[in-house]
Amino acid sequence: MEYVDSGIDINMLDDDERTGLHWAASSKNPELVQYLLSLPGTKLNCQDEAGTTPLMCAVSTGRKQNVILLLEAGANVNLENENKETVLHMTKNNADILELFIDQITDINKKNDYGITALMKAASLGSLDSLTILLNHGADMYATDHEGNTAAHYAAFDNQRKAYLLLKQHGFDENTVNKENKTPLDYVHYRLCSKKQIS
Repeated sequence: MEYVDSGIDINMLDDDERTGLHWAASSKNPELVQYLLSLPGTKLNCQDEAGTTPLMCAVSTGRKQNVILLLEAGANVNLENENKETVLHMTKNNADILELFIDQITDINKKNDYGITALMKAASLGSLDSLTILLNHGADMYATDHEGNTAAHYAAFDNQRKAYLLLKQHGFDENTVNKENKTPLDYVHYRLCSKKQIS
Protein backbone atom coordinates (compact mmCIF):
# COMPACT_ATOMS: atom_id res chain seq x y z
CA MET A 1 0.00 0.00 0.00
CA GLU A 2 2.83 2.33 -0.89
CA TYR A 3 0.49 4.91 -2.42
CA VAL A 4 -1.14 5.39 0.97
CA ASP A 5 2.08 5.38 2.96
CA SER A 6 3.55 8.04 0.68
CA GLY A 7 1.21 10.66 2.09
CA ILE A 8 -1.59 10.69 -0.49
CA ASP A 9 -4.96 11.67 0.98
CA ILE A 10 -6.80 8.43 1.82
CA ASN A 11 -10.13 10.23 1.26
CA MET A 12 -9.20 11.68 -2.13
CA LEU A 13 -12.23 11.79 -4.45
CA ASP A 14 -12.51 10.66 -8.06
CA ASP A 15 -14.75 12.29 -10.67
CA ASP A 16 -17.81 10.64 -9.10
CA GLU A 17 -16.77 11.80 -5.63
CA ARG A 18 -15.91 8.24 -4.61
CA THR A 19 -13.03 7.37 -2.33
CA GLY A 20 -10.78 4.35 -2.37
CA LEU A 21 -13.01 2.79 0.26
CA HIS A 22 -15.99 2.94 -2.11
CA TRP A 23 -14.06 0.99 -4.74
CA ALA A 24 -12.57 -1.44 -2.24
CA ALA A 25 -16.02 -2.14 -0.80
CA SER A 26 -17.21 -3.28 -4.24
CA SER A 27 -14.17 -5.47 -4.79
CA LYS A 28 -13.40 -9.09 -3.99
CA ASN A 29 -10.59 -7.94 -1.72
CA PRO A 30 -11.70 -7.76 1.94
CA GLU A 31 -8.06 -7.43 2.97
CA LEU A 32 -7.94 -4.06 1.20
CA VAL A 33 -11.14 -2.96 2.91
CA GLN A 34 -9.71 -3.98 6.27
CA TYR A 35 -6.48 -2.13 5.54
CA LEU A 36 -8.23 1.09 4.54
CA LEU A 37 -10.43 0.93 7.63
CA SER A 38 -7.33 0.59 9.79
CA LEU A 39 -5.89 3.88 8.56
CA PRO A 40 -6.49 6.96 10.72
CA GLY A 41 -8.83 9.45 9.11
CA THR A 42 -10.60 7.06 6.74
CA LYS A 43 -14.14 8.35 6.23
CA LEU A 44 -16.41 5.37 6.81
CA ASN A 45 -19.75 6.92 5.85
CA CYS A 46 -18.62 9.20 3.03
CA GLN A 47 -21.18 9.63 0.24
CA ASP A 48 -20.40 10.09 -3.44
CA GLU A 49 -22.27 12.46 -5.76
CA ALA A 50 -25.20 10.01 -5.87
CA GLY A 51 -25.26 9.64 -2.10
CA THR A 52 -23.75 6.15 -2.23
CA THR A 53 -21.74 5.01 0.79
CA PRO A 54 -19.05 2.31 0.87
CA LEU A 55 -21.53 0.07 2.70
CA MET A 56 -24.05 0.53 -0.11
CA CYS A 57 -21.34 -0.47 -2.60
CA ALA A 58 -20.61 -3.64 -0.65
CA VAL A 59 -24.27 -4.57 -0.17
CA SER A 60 -25.33 -3.91 -3.76
CA THR A 61 -22.47 -6.02 -5.14
CA GLY A 62 -23.06 -8.86 -2.68
CA ARG A 63 -19.64 -8.62 -0.98
CA LYS A 64 -20.62 -10.18 2.33
CA GLN A 65 -17.19 -10.11 3.97
CA ASN A 66 -16.81 -6.44 3.06
CA VAL A 67 -20.24 -5.74 4.54
CA ILE A 68 -19.21 -7.45 7.78
CA LEU A 69 -16.02 -5.40 8.01
CA LEU A 70 -17.82 -2.13 7.37
CA LEU A 71 -20.55 -2.92 9.89
CA GLU A 72 -17.97 -3.87 12.51
CA ALA A 73 -16.32 -0.51 11.90
CA GLY A 74 -19.63 1.24 12.59
CA ALA A 75 -21.04 1.96 9.13
CA ASN A 76 -24.43 3.69 9.21
CA VAL A 77 -27.13 1.47 7.67
CA ASN A 78 -29.78 4.20 7.62
CA LEU A 79 -28.13 6.77 5.35
CA GLU A 80 -30.03 7.55 2.13
CA ASN A 81 -28.74 7.98 -1.41
CA GLU A 82 -30.12 10.53 -3.86
CA ASN A 83 -33.11 8.25 -4.57
CA LYS A 84 -33.93 8.03 -0.85
CA GLU A 85 -32.80 4.41 -0.78
CA THR A 86 -30.90 2.82 2.09
CA VAL A 87 -28.96 -0.44 2.07
CA LEU A 88 -32.30 -2.08 2.85
CA HIS A 89 -33.30 -1.56 -0.80
CA MET A 90 -30.03 -2.93 -2.15
CA THR A 91 -29.73 -6.50 -0.89
CA LYS A 92 -31.32 -8.03 -4.02
CA ASN A 93 -31.43 -11.82 -3.41
CA ASN A 94 -28.79 -11.77 -0.68
CA ALA A 95 -30.85 -12.61 2.38
CA ASP A 96 -27.71 -13.57 4.28
CA ILE A 97 -26.47 -10.00 3.88
CA LEU A 98 -29.85 -8.57 4.88
CA GLU A 99 -29.66 -10.53 8.13
CA LEU A 100 -26.39 -8.82 9.01
CA PHE A 101 -27.95 -5.39 9.50
CA ILE A 102 -31.73 -5.83 9.66
CA ASP A 103 -31.79 -5.21 13.42
CA GLN A 104 -30.14 -1.80 12.93
CA ILE A 105 -32.73 -0.53 10.46
CA THR A 106 -34.84 2.29 11.90
CA ASP A 107 -37.59 2.18 9.24
CA ILE A 108 -38.36 -1.26 7.81
CA ASN A 109 -40.95 0.35 5.50
CA LYS A 110 -38.63 3.06 4.13
CA LYS A 111 -39.78 4.19 0.69
CA ASN A 112 -37.58 5.45 -2.12
CA ASP A 113 -38.49 8.29 -4.48
CA TYR A 114 -41.01 6.04 -6.23
CA GLY A 115 -42.62 4.85 -3.03
CA ILE A 116 -40.97 1.44 -3.33
CA THR A 117 -40.07 -0.49 -0.18
CA ALA A 118 -37.59 -3.30 0.37
CA LEU A 119 -40.52 -5.73 0.63
CA MET A 120 -41.70 -4.73 -2.84
CA LYS A 121 -38.22 -5.25 -4.26
CA ALA A 122 -37.92 -8.66 -2.63
CA ALA A 123 -41.34 -9.66 -3.98
CA SER A 124 -40.39 -8.49 -7.47
CA LEU A 125 -37.22 -10.60 -7.36
CA GLY A 126 -38.96 -13.61 -5.83
CA SER A 127 -36.52 -13.62 -2.91
CA LEU A 128 -38.48 -15.76 -0.46
CA ASP A 129 -35.82 -15.68 2.26
CA SER A 130 -35.63 -11.89 2.14
CA LEU A 131 -39.42 -11.62 2.16
CA THR A 132 -39.59 -13.82 5.24
CA ILE A 133 -36.93 -11.81 7.07
CA LEU A 134 -38.63 -8.51 6.25
CA LEU A 135 -42.08 -9.76 7.24
CA ASN A 136 -40.74 -11.17 10.50
CA HIS A 137 -39.29 -7.74 11.25
CA GLY A 138 -42.60 -5.98 10.73
CA ALA A 139 -42.59 -5.00 7.06
CA ASP A 140 -46.02 -3.74 5.99
CA MET A 141 -47.61 -5.89 3.26
CA TYR A 142 -50.07 -3.08 2.54
CA ALA A 143 -47.53 -0.31 2.03
CA THR A 144 -48.04 1.16 -1.45
CA ASP A 145 -45.93 2.91 -4.06
CA HIS A 146 -47.08 6.08 -5.82
CA GLU A 147 -49.41 4.01 -8.03
CA GLY A 148 -51.00 2.20 -5.11
CA ASN A 149 -49.18 -1.07 -5.76
CA THR A 150 -48.34 -3.38 -2.86
CA ALA A 151 -45.61 -6.00 -2.62
CA ALA A 152 -48.14 -8.55 -3.87
CA HIS A 153 -48.75 -6.44 -6.98
CA TYR A 154 -45.00 -6.47 -7.61
CA ALA A 155 -44.91 -10.24 -7.24
CA ALA A 156 -47.74 -10.50 -9.77
CA PHE A 157 -46.11 -8.04 -12.21
CA ASP A 158 -42.97 -10.15 -12.34
CA ASN A 159 -44.64 -13.55 -12.25
CA GLN A 160 -43.24 -14.43 -8.83
CA ARG A 161 -45.90 -16.95 -7.84
CA LYS A 162 -44.12 -18.27 -4.75
CA ALA A 163 -43.56 -14.75 -3.46
CA TYR A 164 -47.26 -13.97 -3.93
CA LEU A 165 -48.27 -17.16 -2.12
CA LEU A 166 -45.91 -16.37 0.74
CA LEU A 167 -47.56 -12.98 1.18
CA LYS A 168 -50.96 -14.69 1.16
CA GLN A 169 -49.76 -17.11 3.83
CA HIS A 170 -48.92 -14.08 5.96
CA GLY A 171 -52.51 -12.88 5.61
CA PHE A 172 -52.44 -10.61 2.58
CA ASP A 173 -55.95 -9.81 1.31
CA GLU A 174 -55.93 -10.72 -2.38
CA ASN A 175 -58.78 -8.27 -3.02
CA THR A 176 -56.52 -5.29 -2.32
CA VAL A 177 -56.56 -2.89 -5.29
CA ASN A 178 -54.15 -0.23 -6.58
CA LYS A 179 -55.05 3.18 -8.01
CA GLU A 180 -56.22 1.51 -11.23
CA ASN A 181 -58.59 -0.61 -9.14
CA LYS A 182 -56.60 -3.73 -10.01
CA THR A 183 -55.80 -6.59 -7.67
CA PRO A 184 -52.56 -8.54 -8.04
CA LEU A 185 -54.51 -11.42 -9.56
CA ASP A 186 -55.92 -9.11 -12.22
CA TYR A 187 -52.40 -8.76 -13.60
CA VAL A 188 -51.85 -12.51 -13.45
CA HIS A 189 -55.06 -13.10 -15.42
CA TYR A 190 -54.08 -10.41 -17.93
CA ARG A 191 -50.73 -12.11 -18.51
CA LEU A 192 -52.38 -15.50 -19.01
CA CYS A 193 -54.87 -14.07 -21.49
CA SER A 194 -52.08 -12.32 -23.39
CA LYS A 195 -50.13 -15.57 -23.66
CA LYS A 196 -53.18 -17.38 -25.02
CA GLN A 197 -53.70 -14.68 -27.65
CA ILE A 198 -50.05 -14.86 -28.73
CA SER A 199 -50.08 -18.65 -28.96
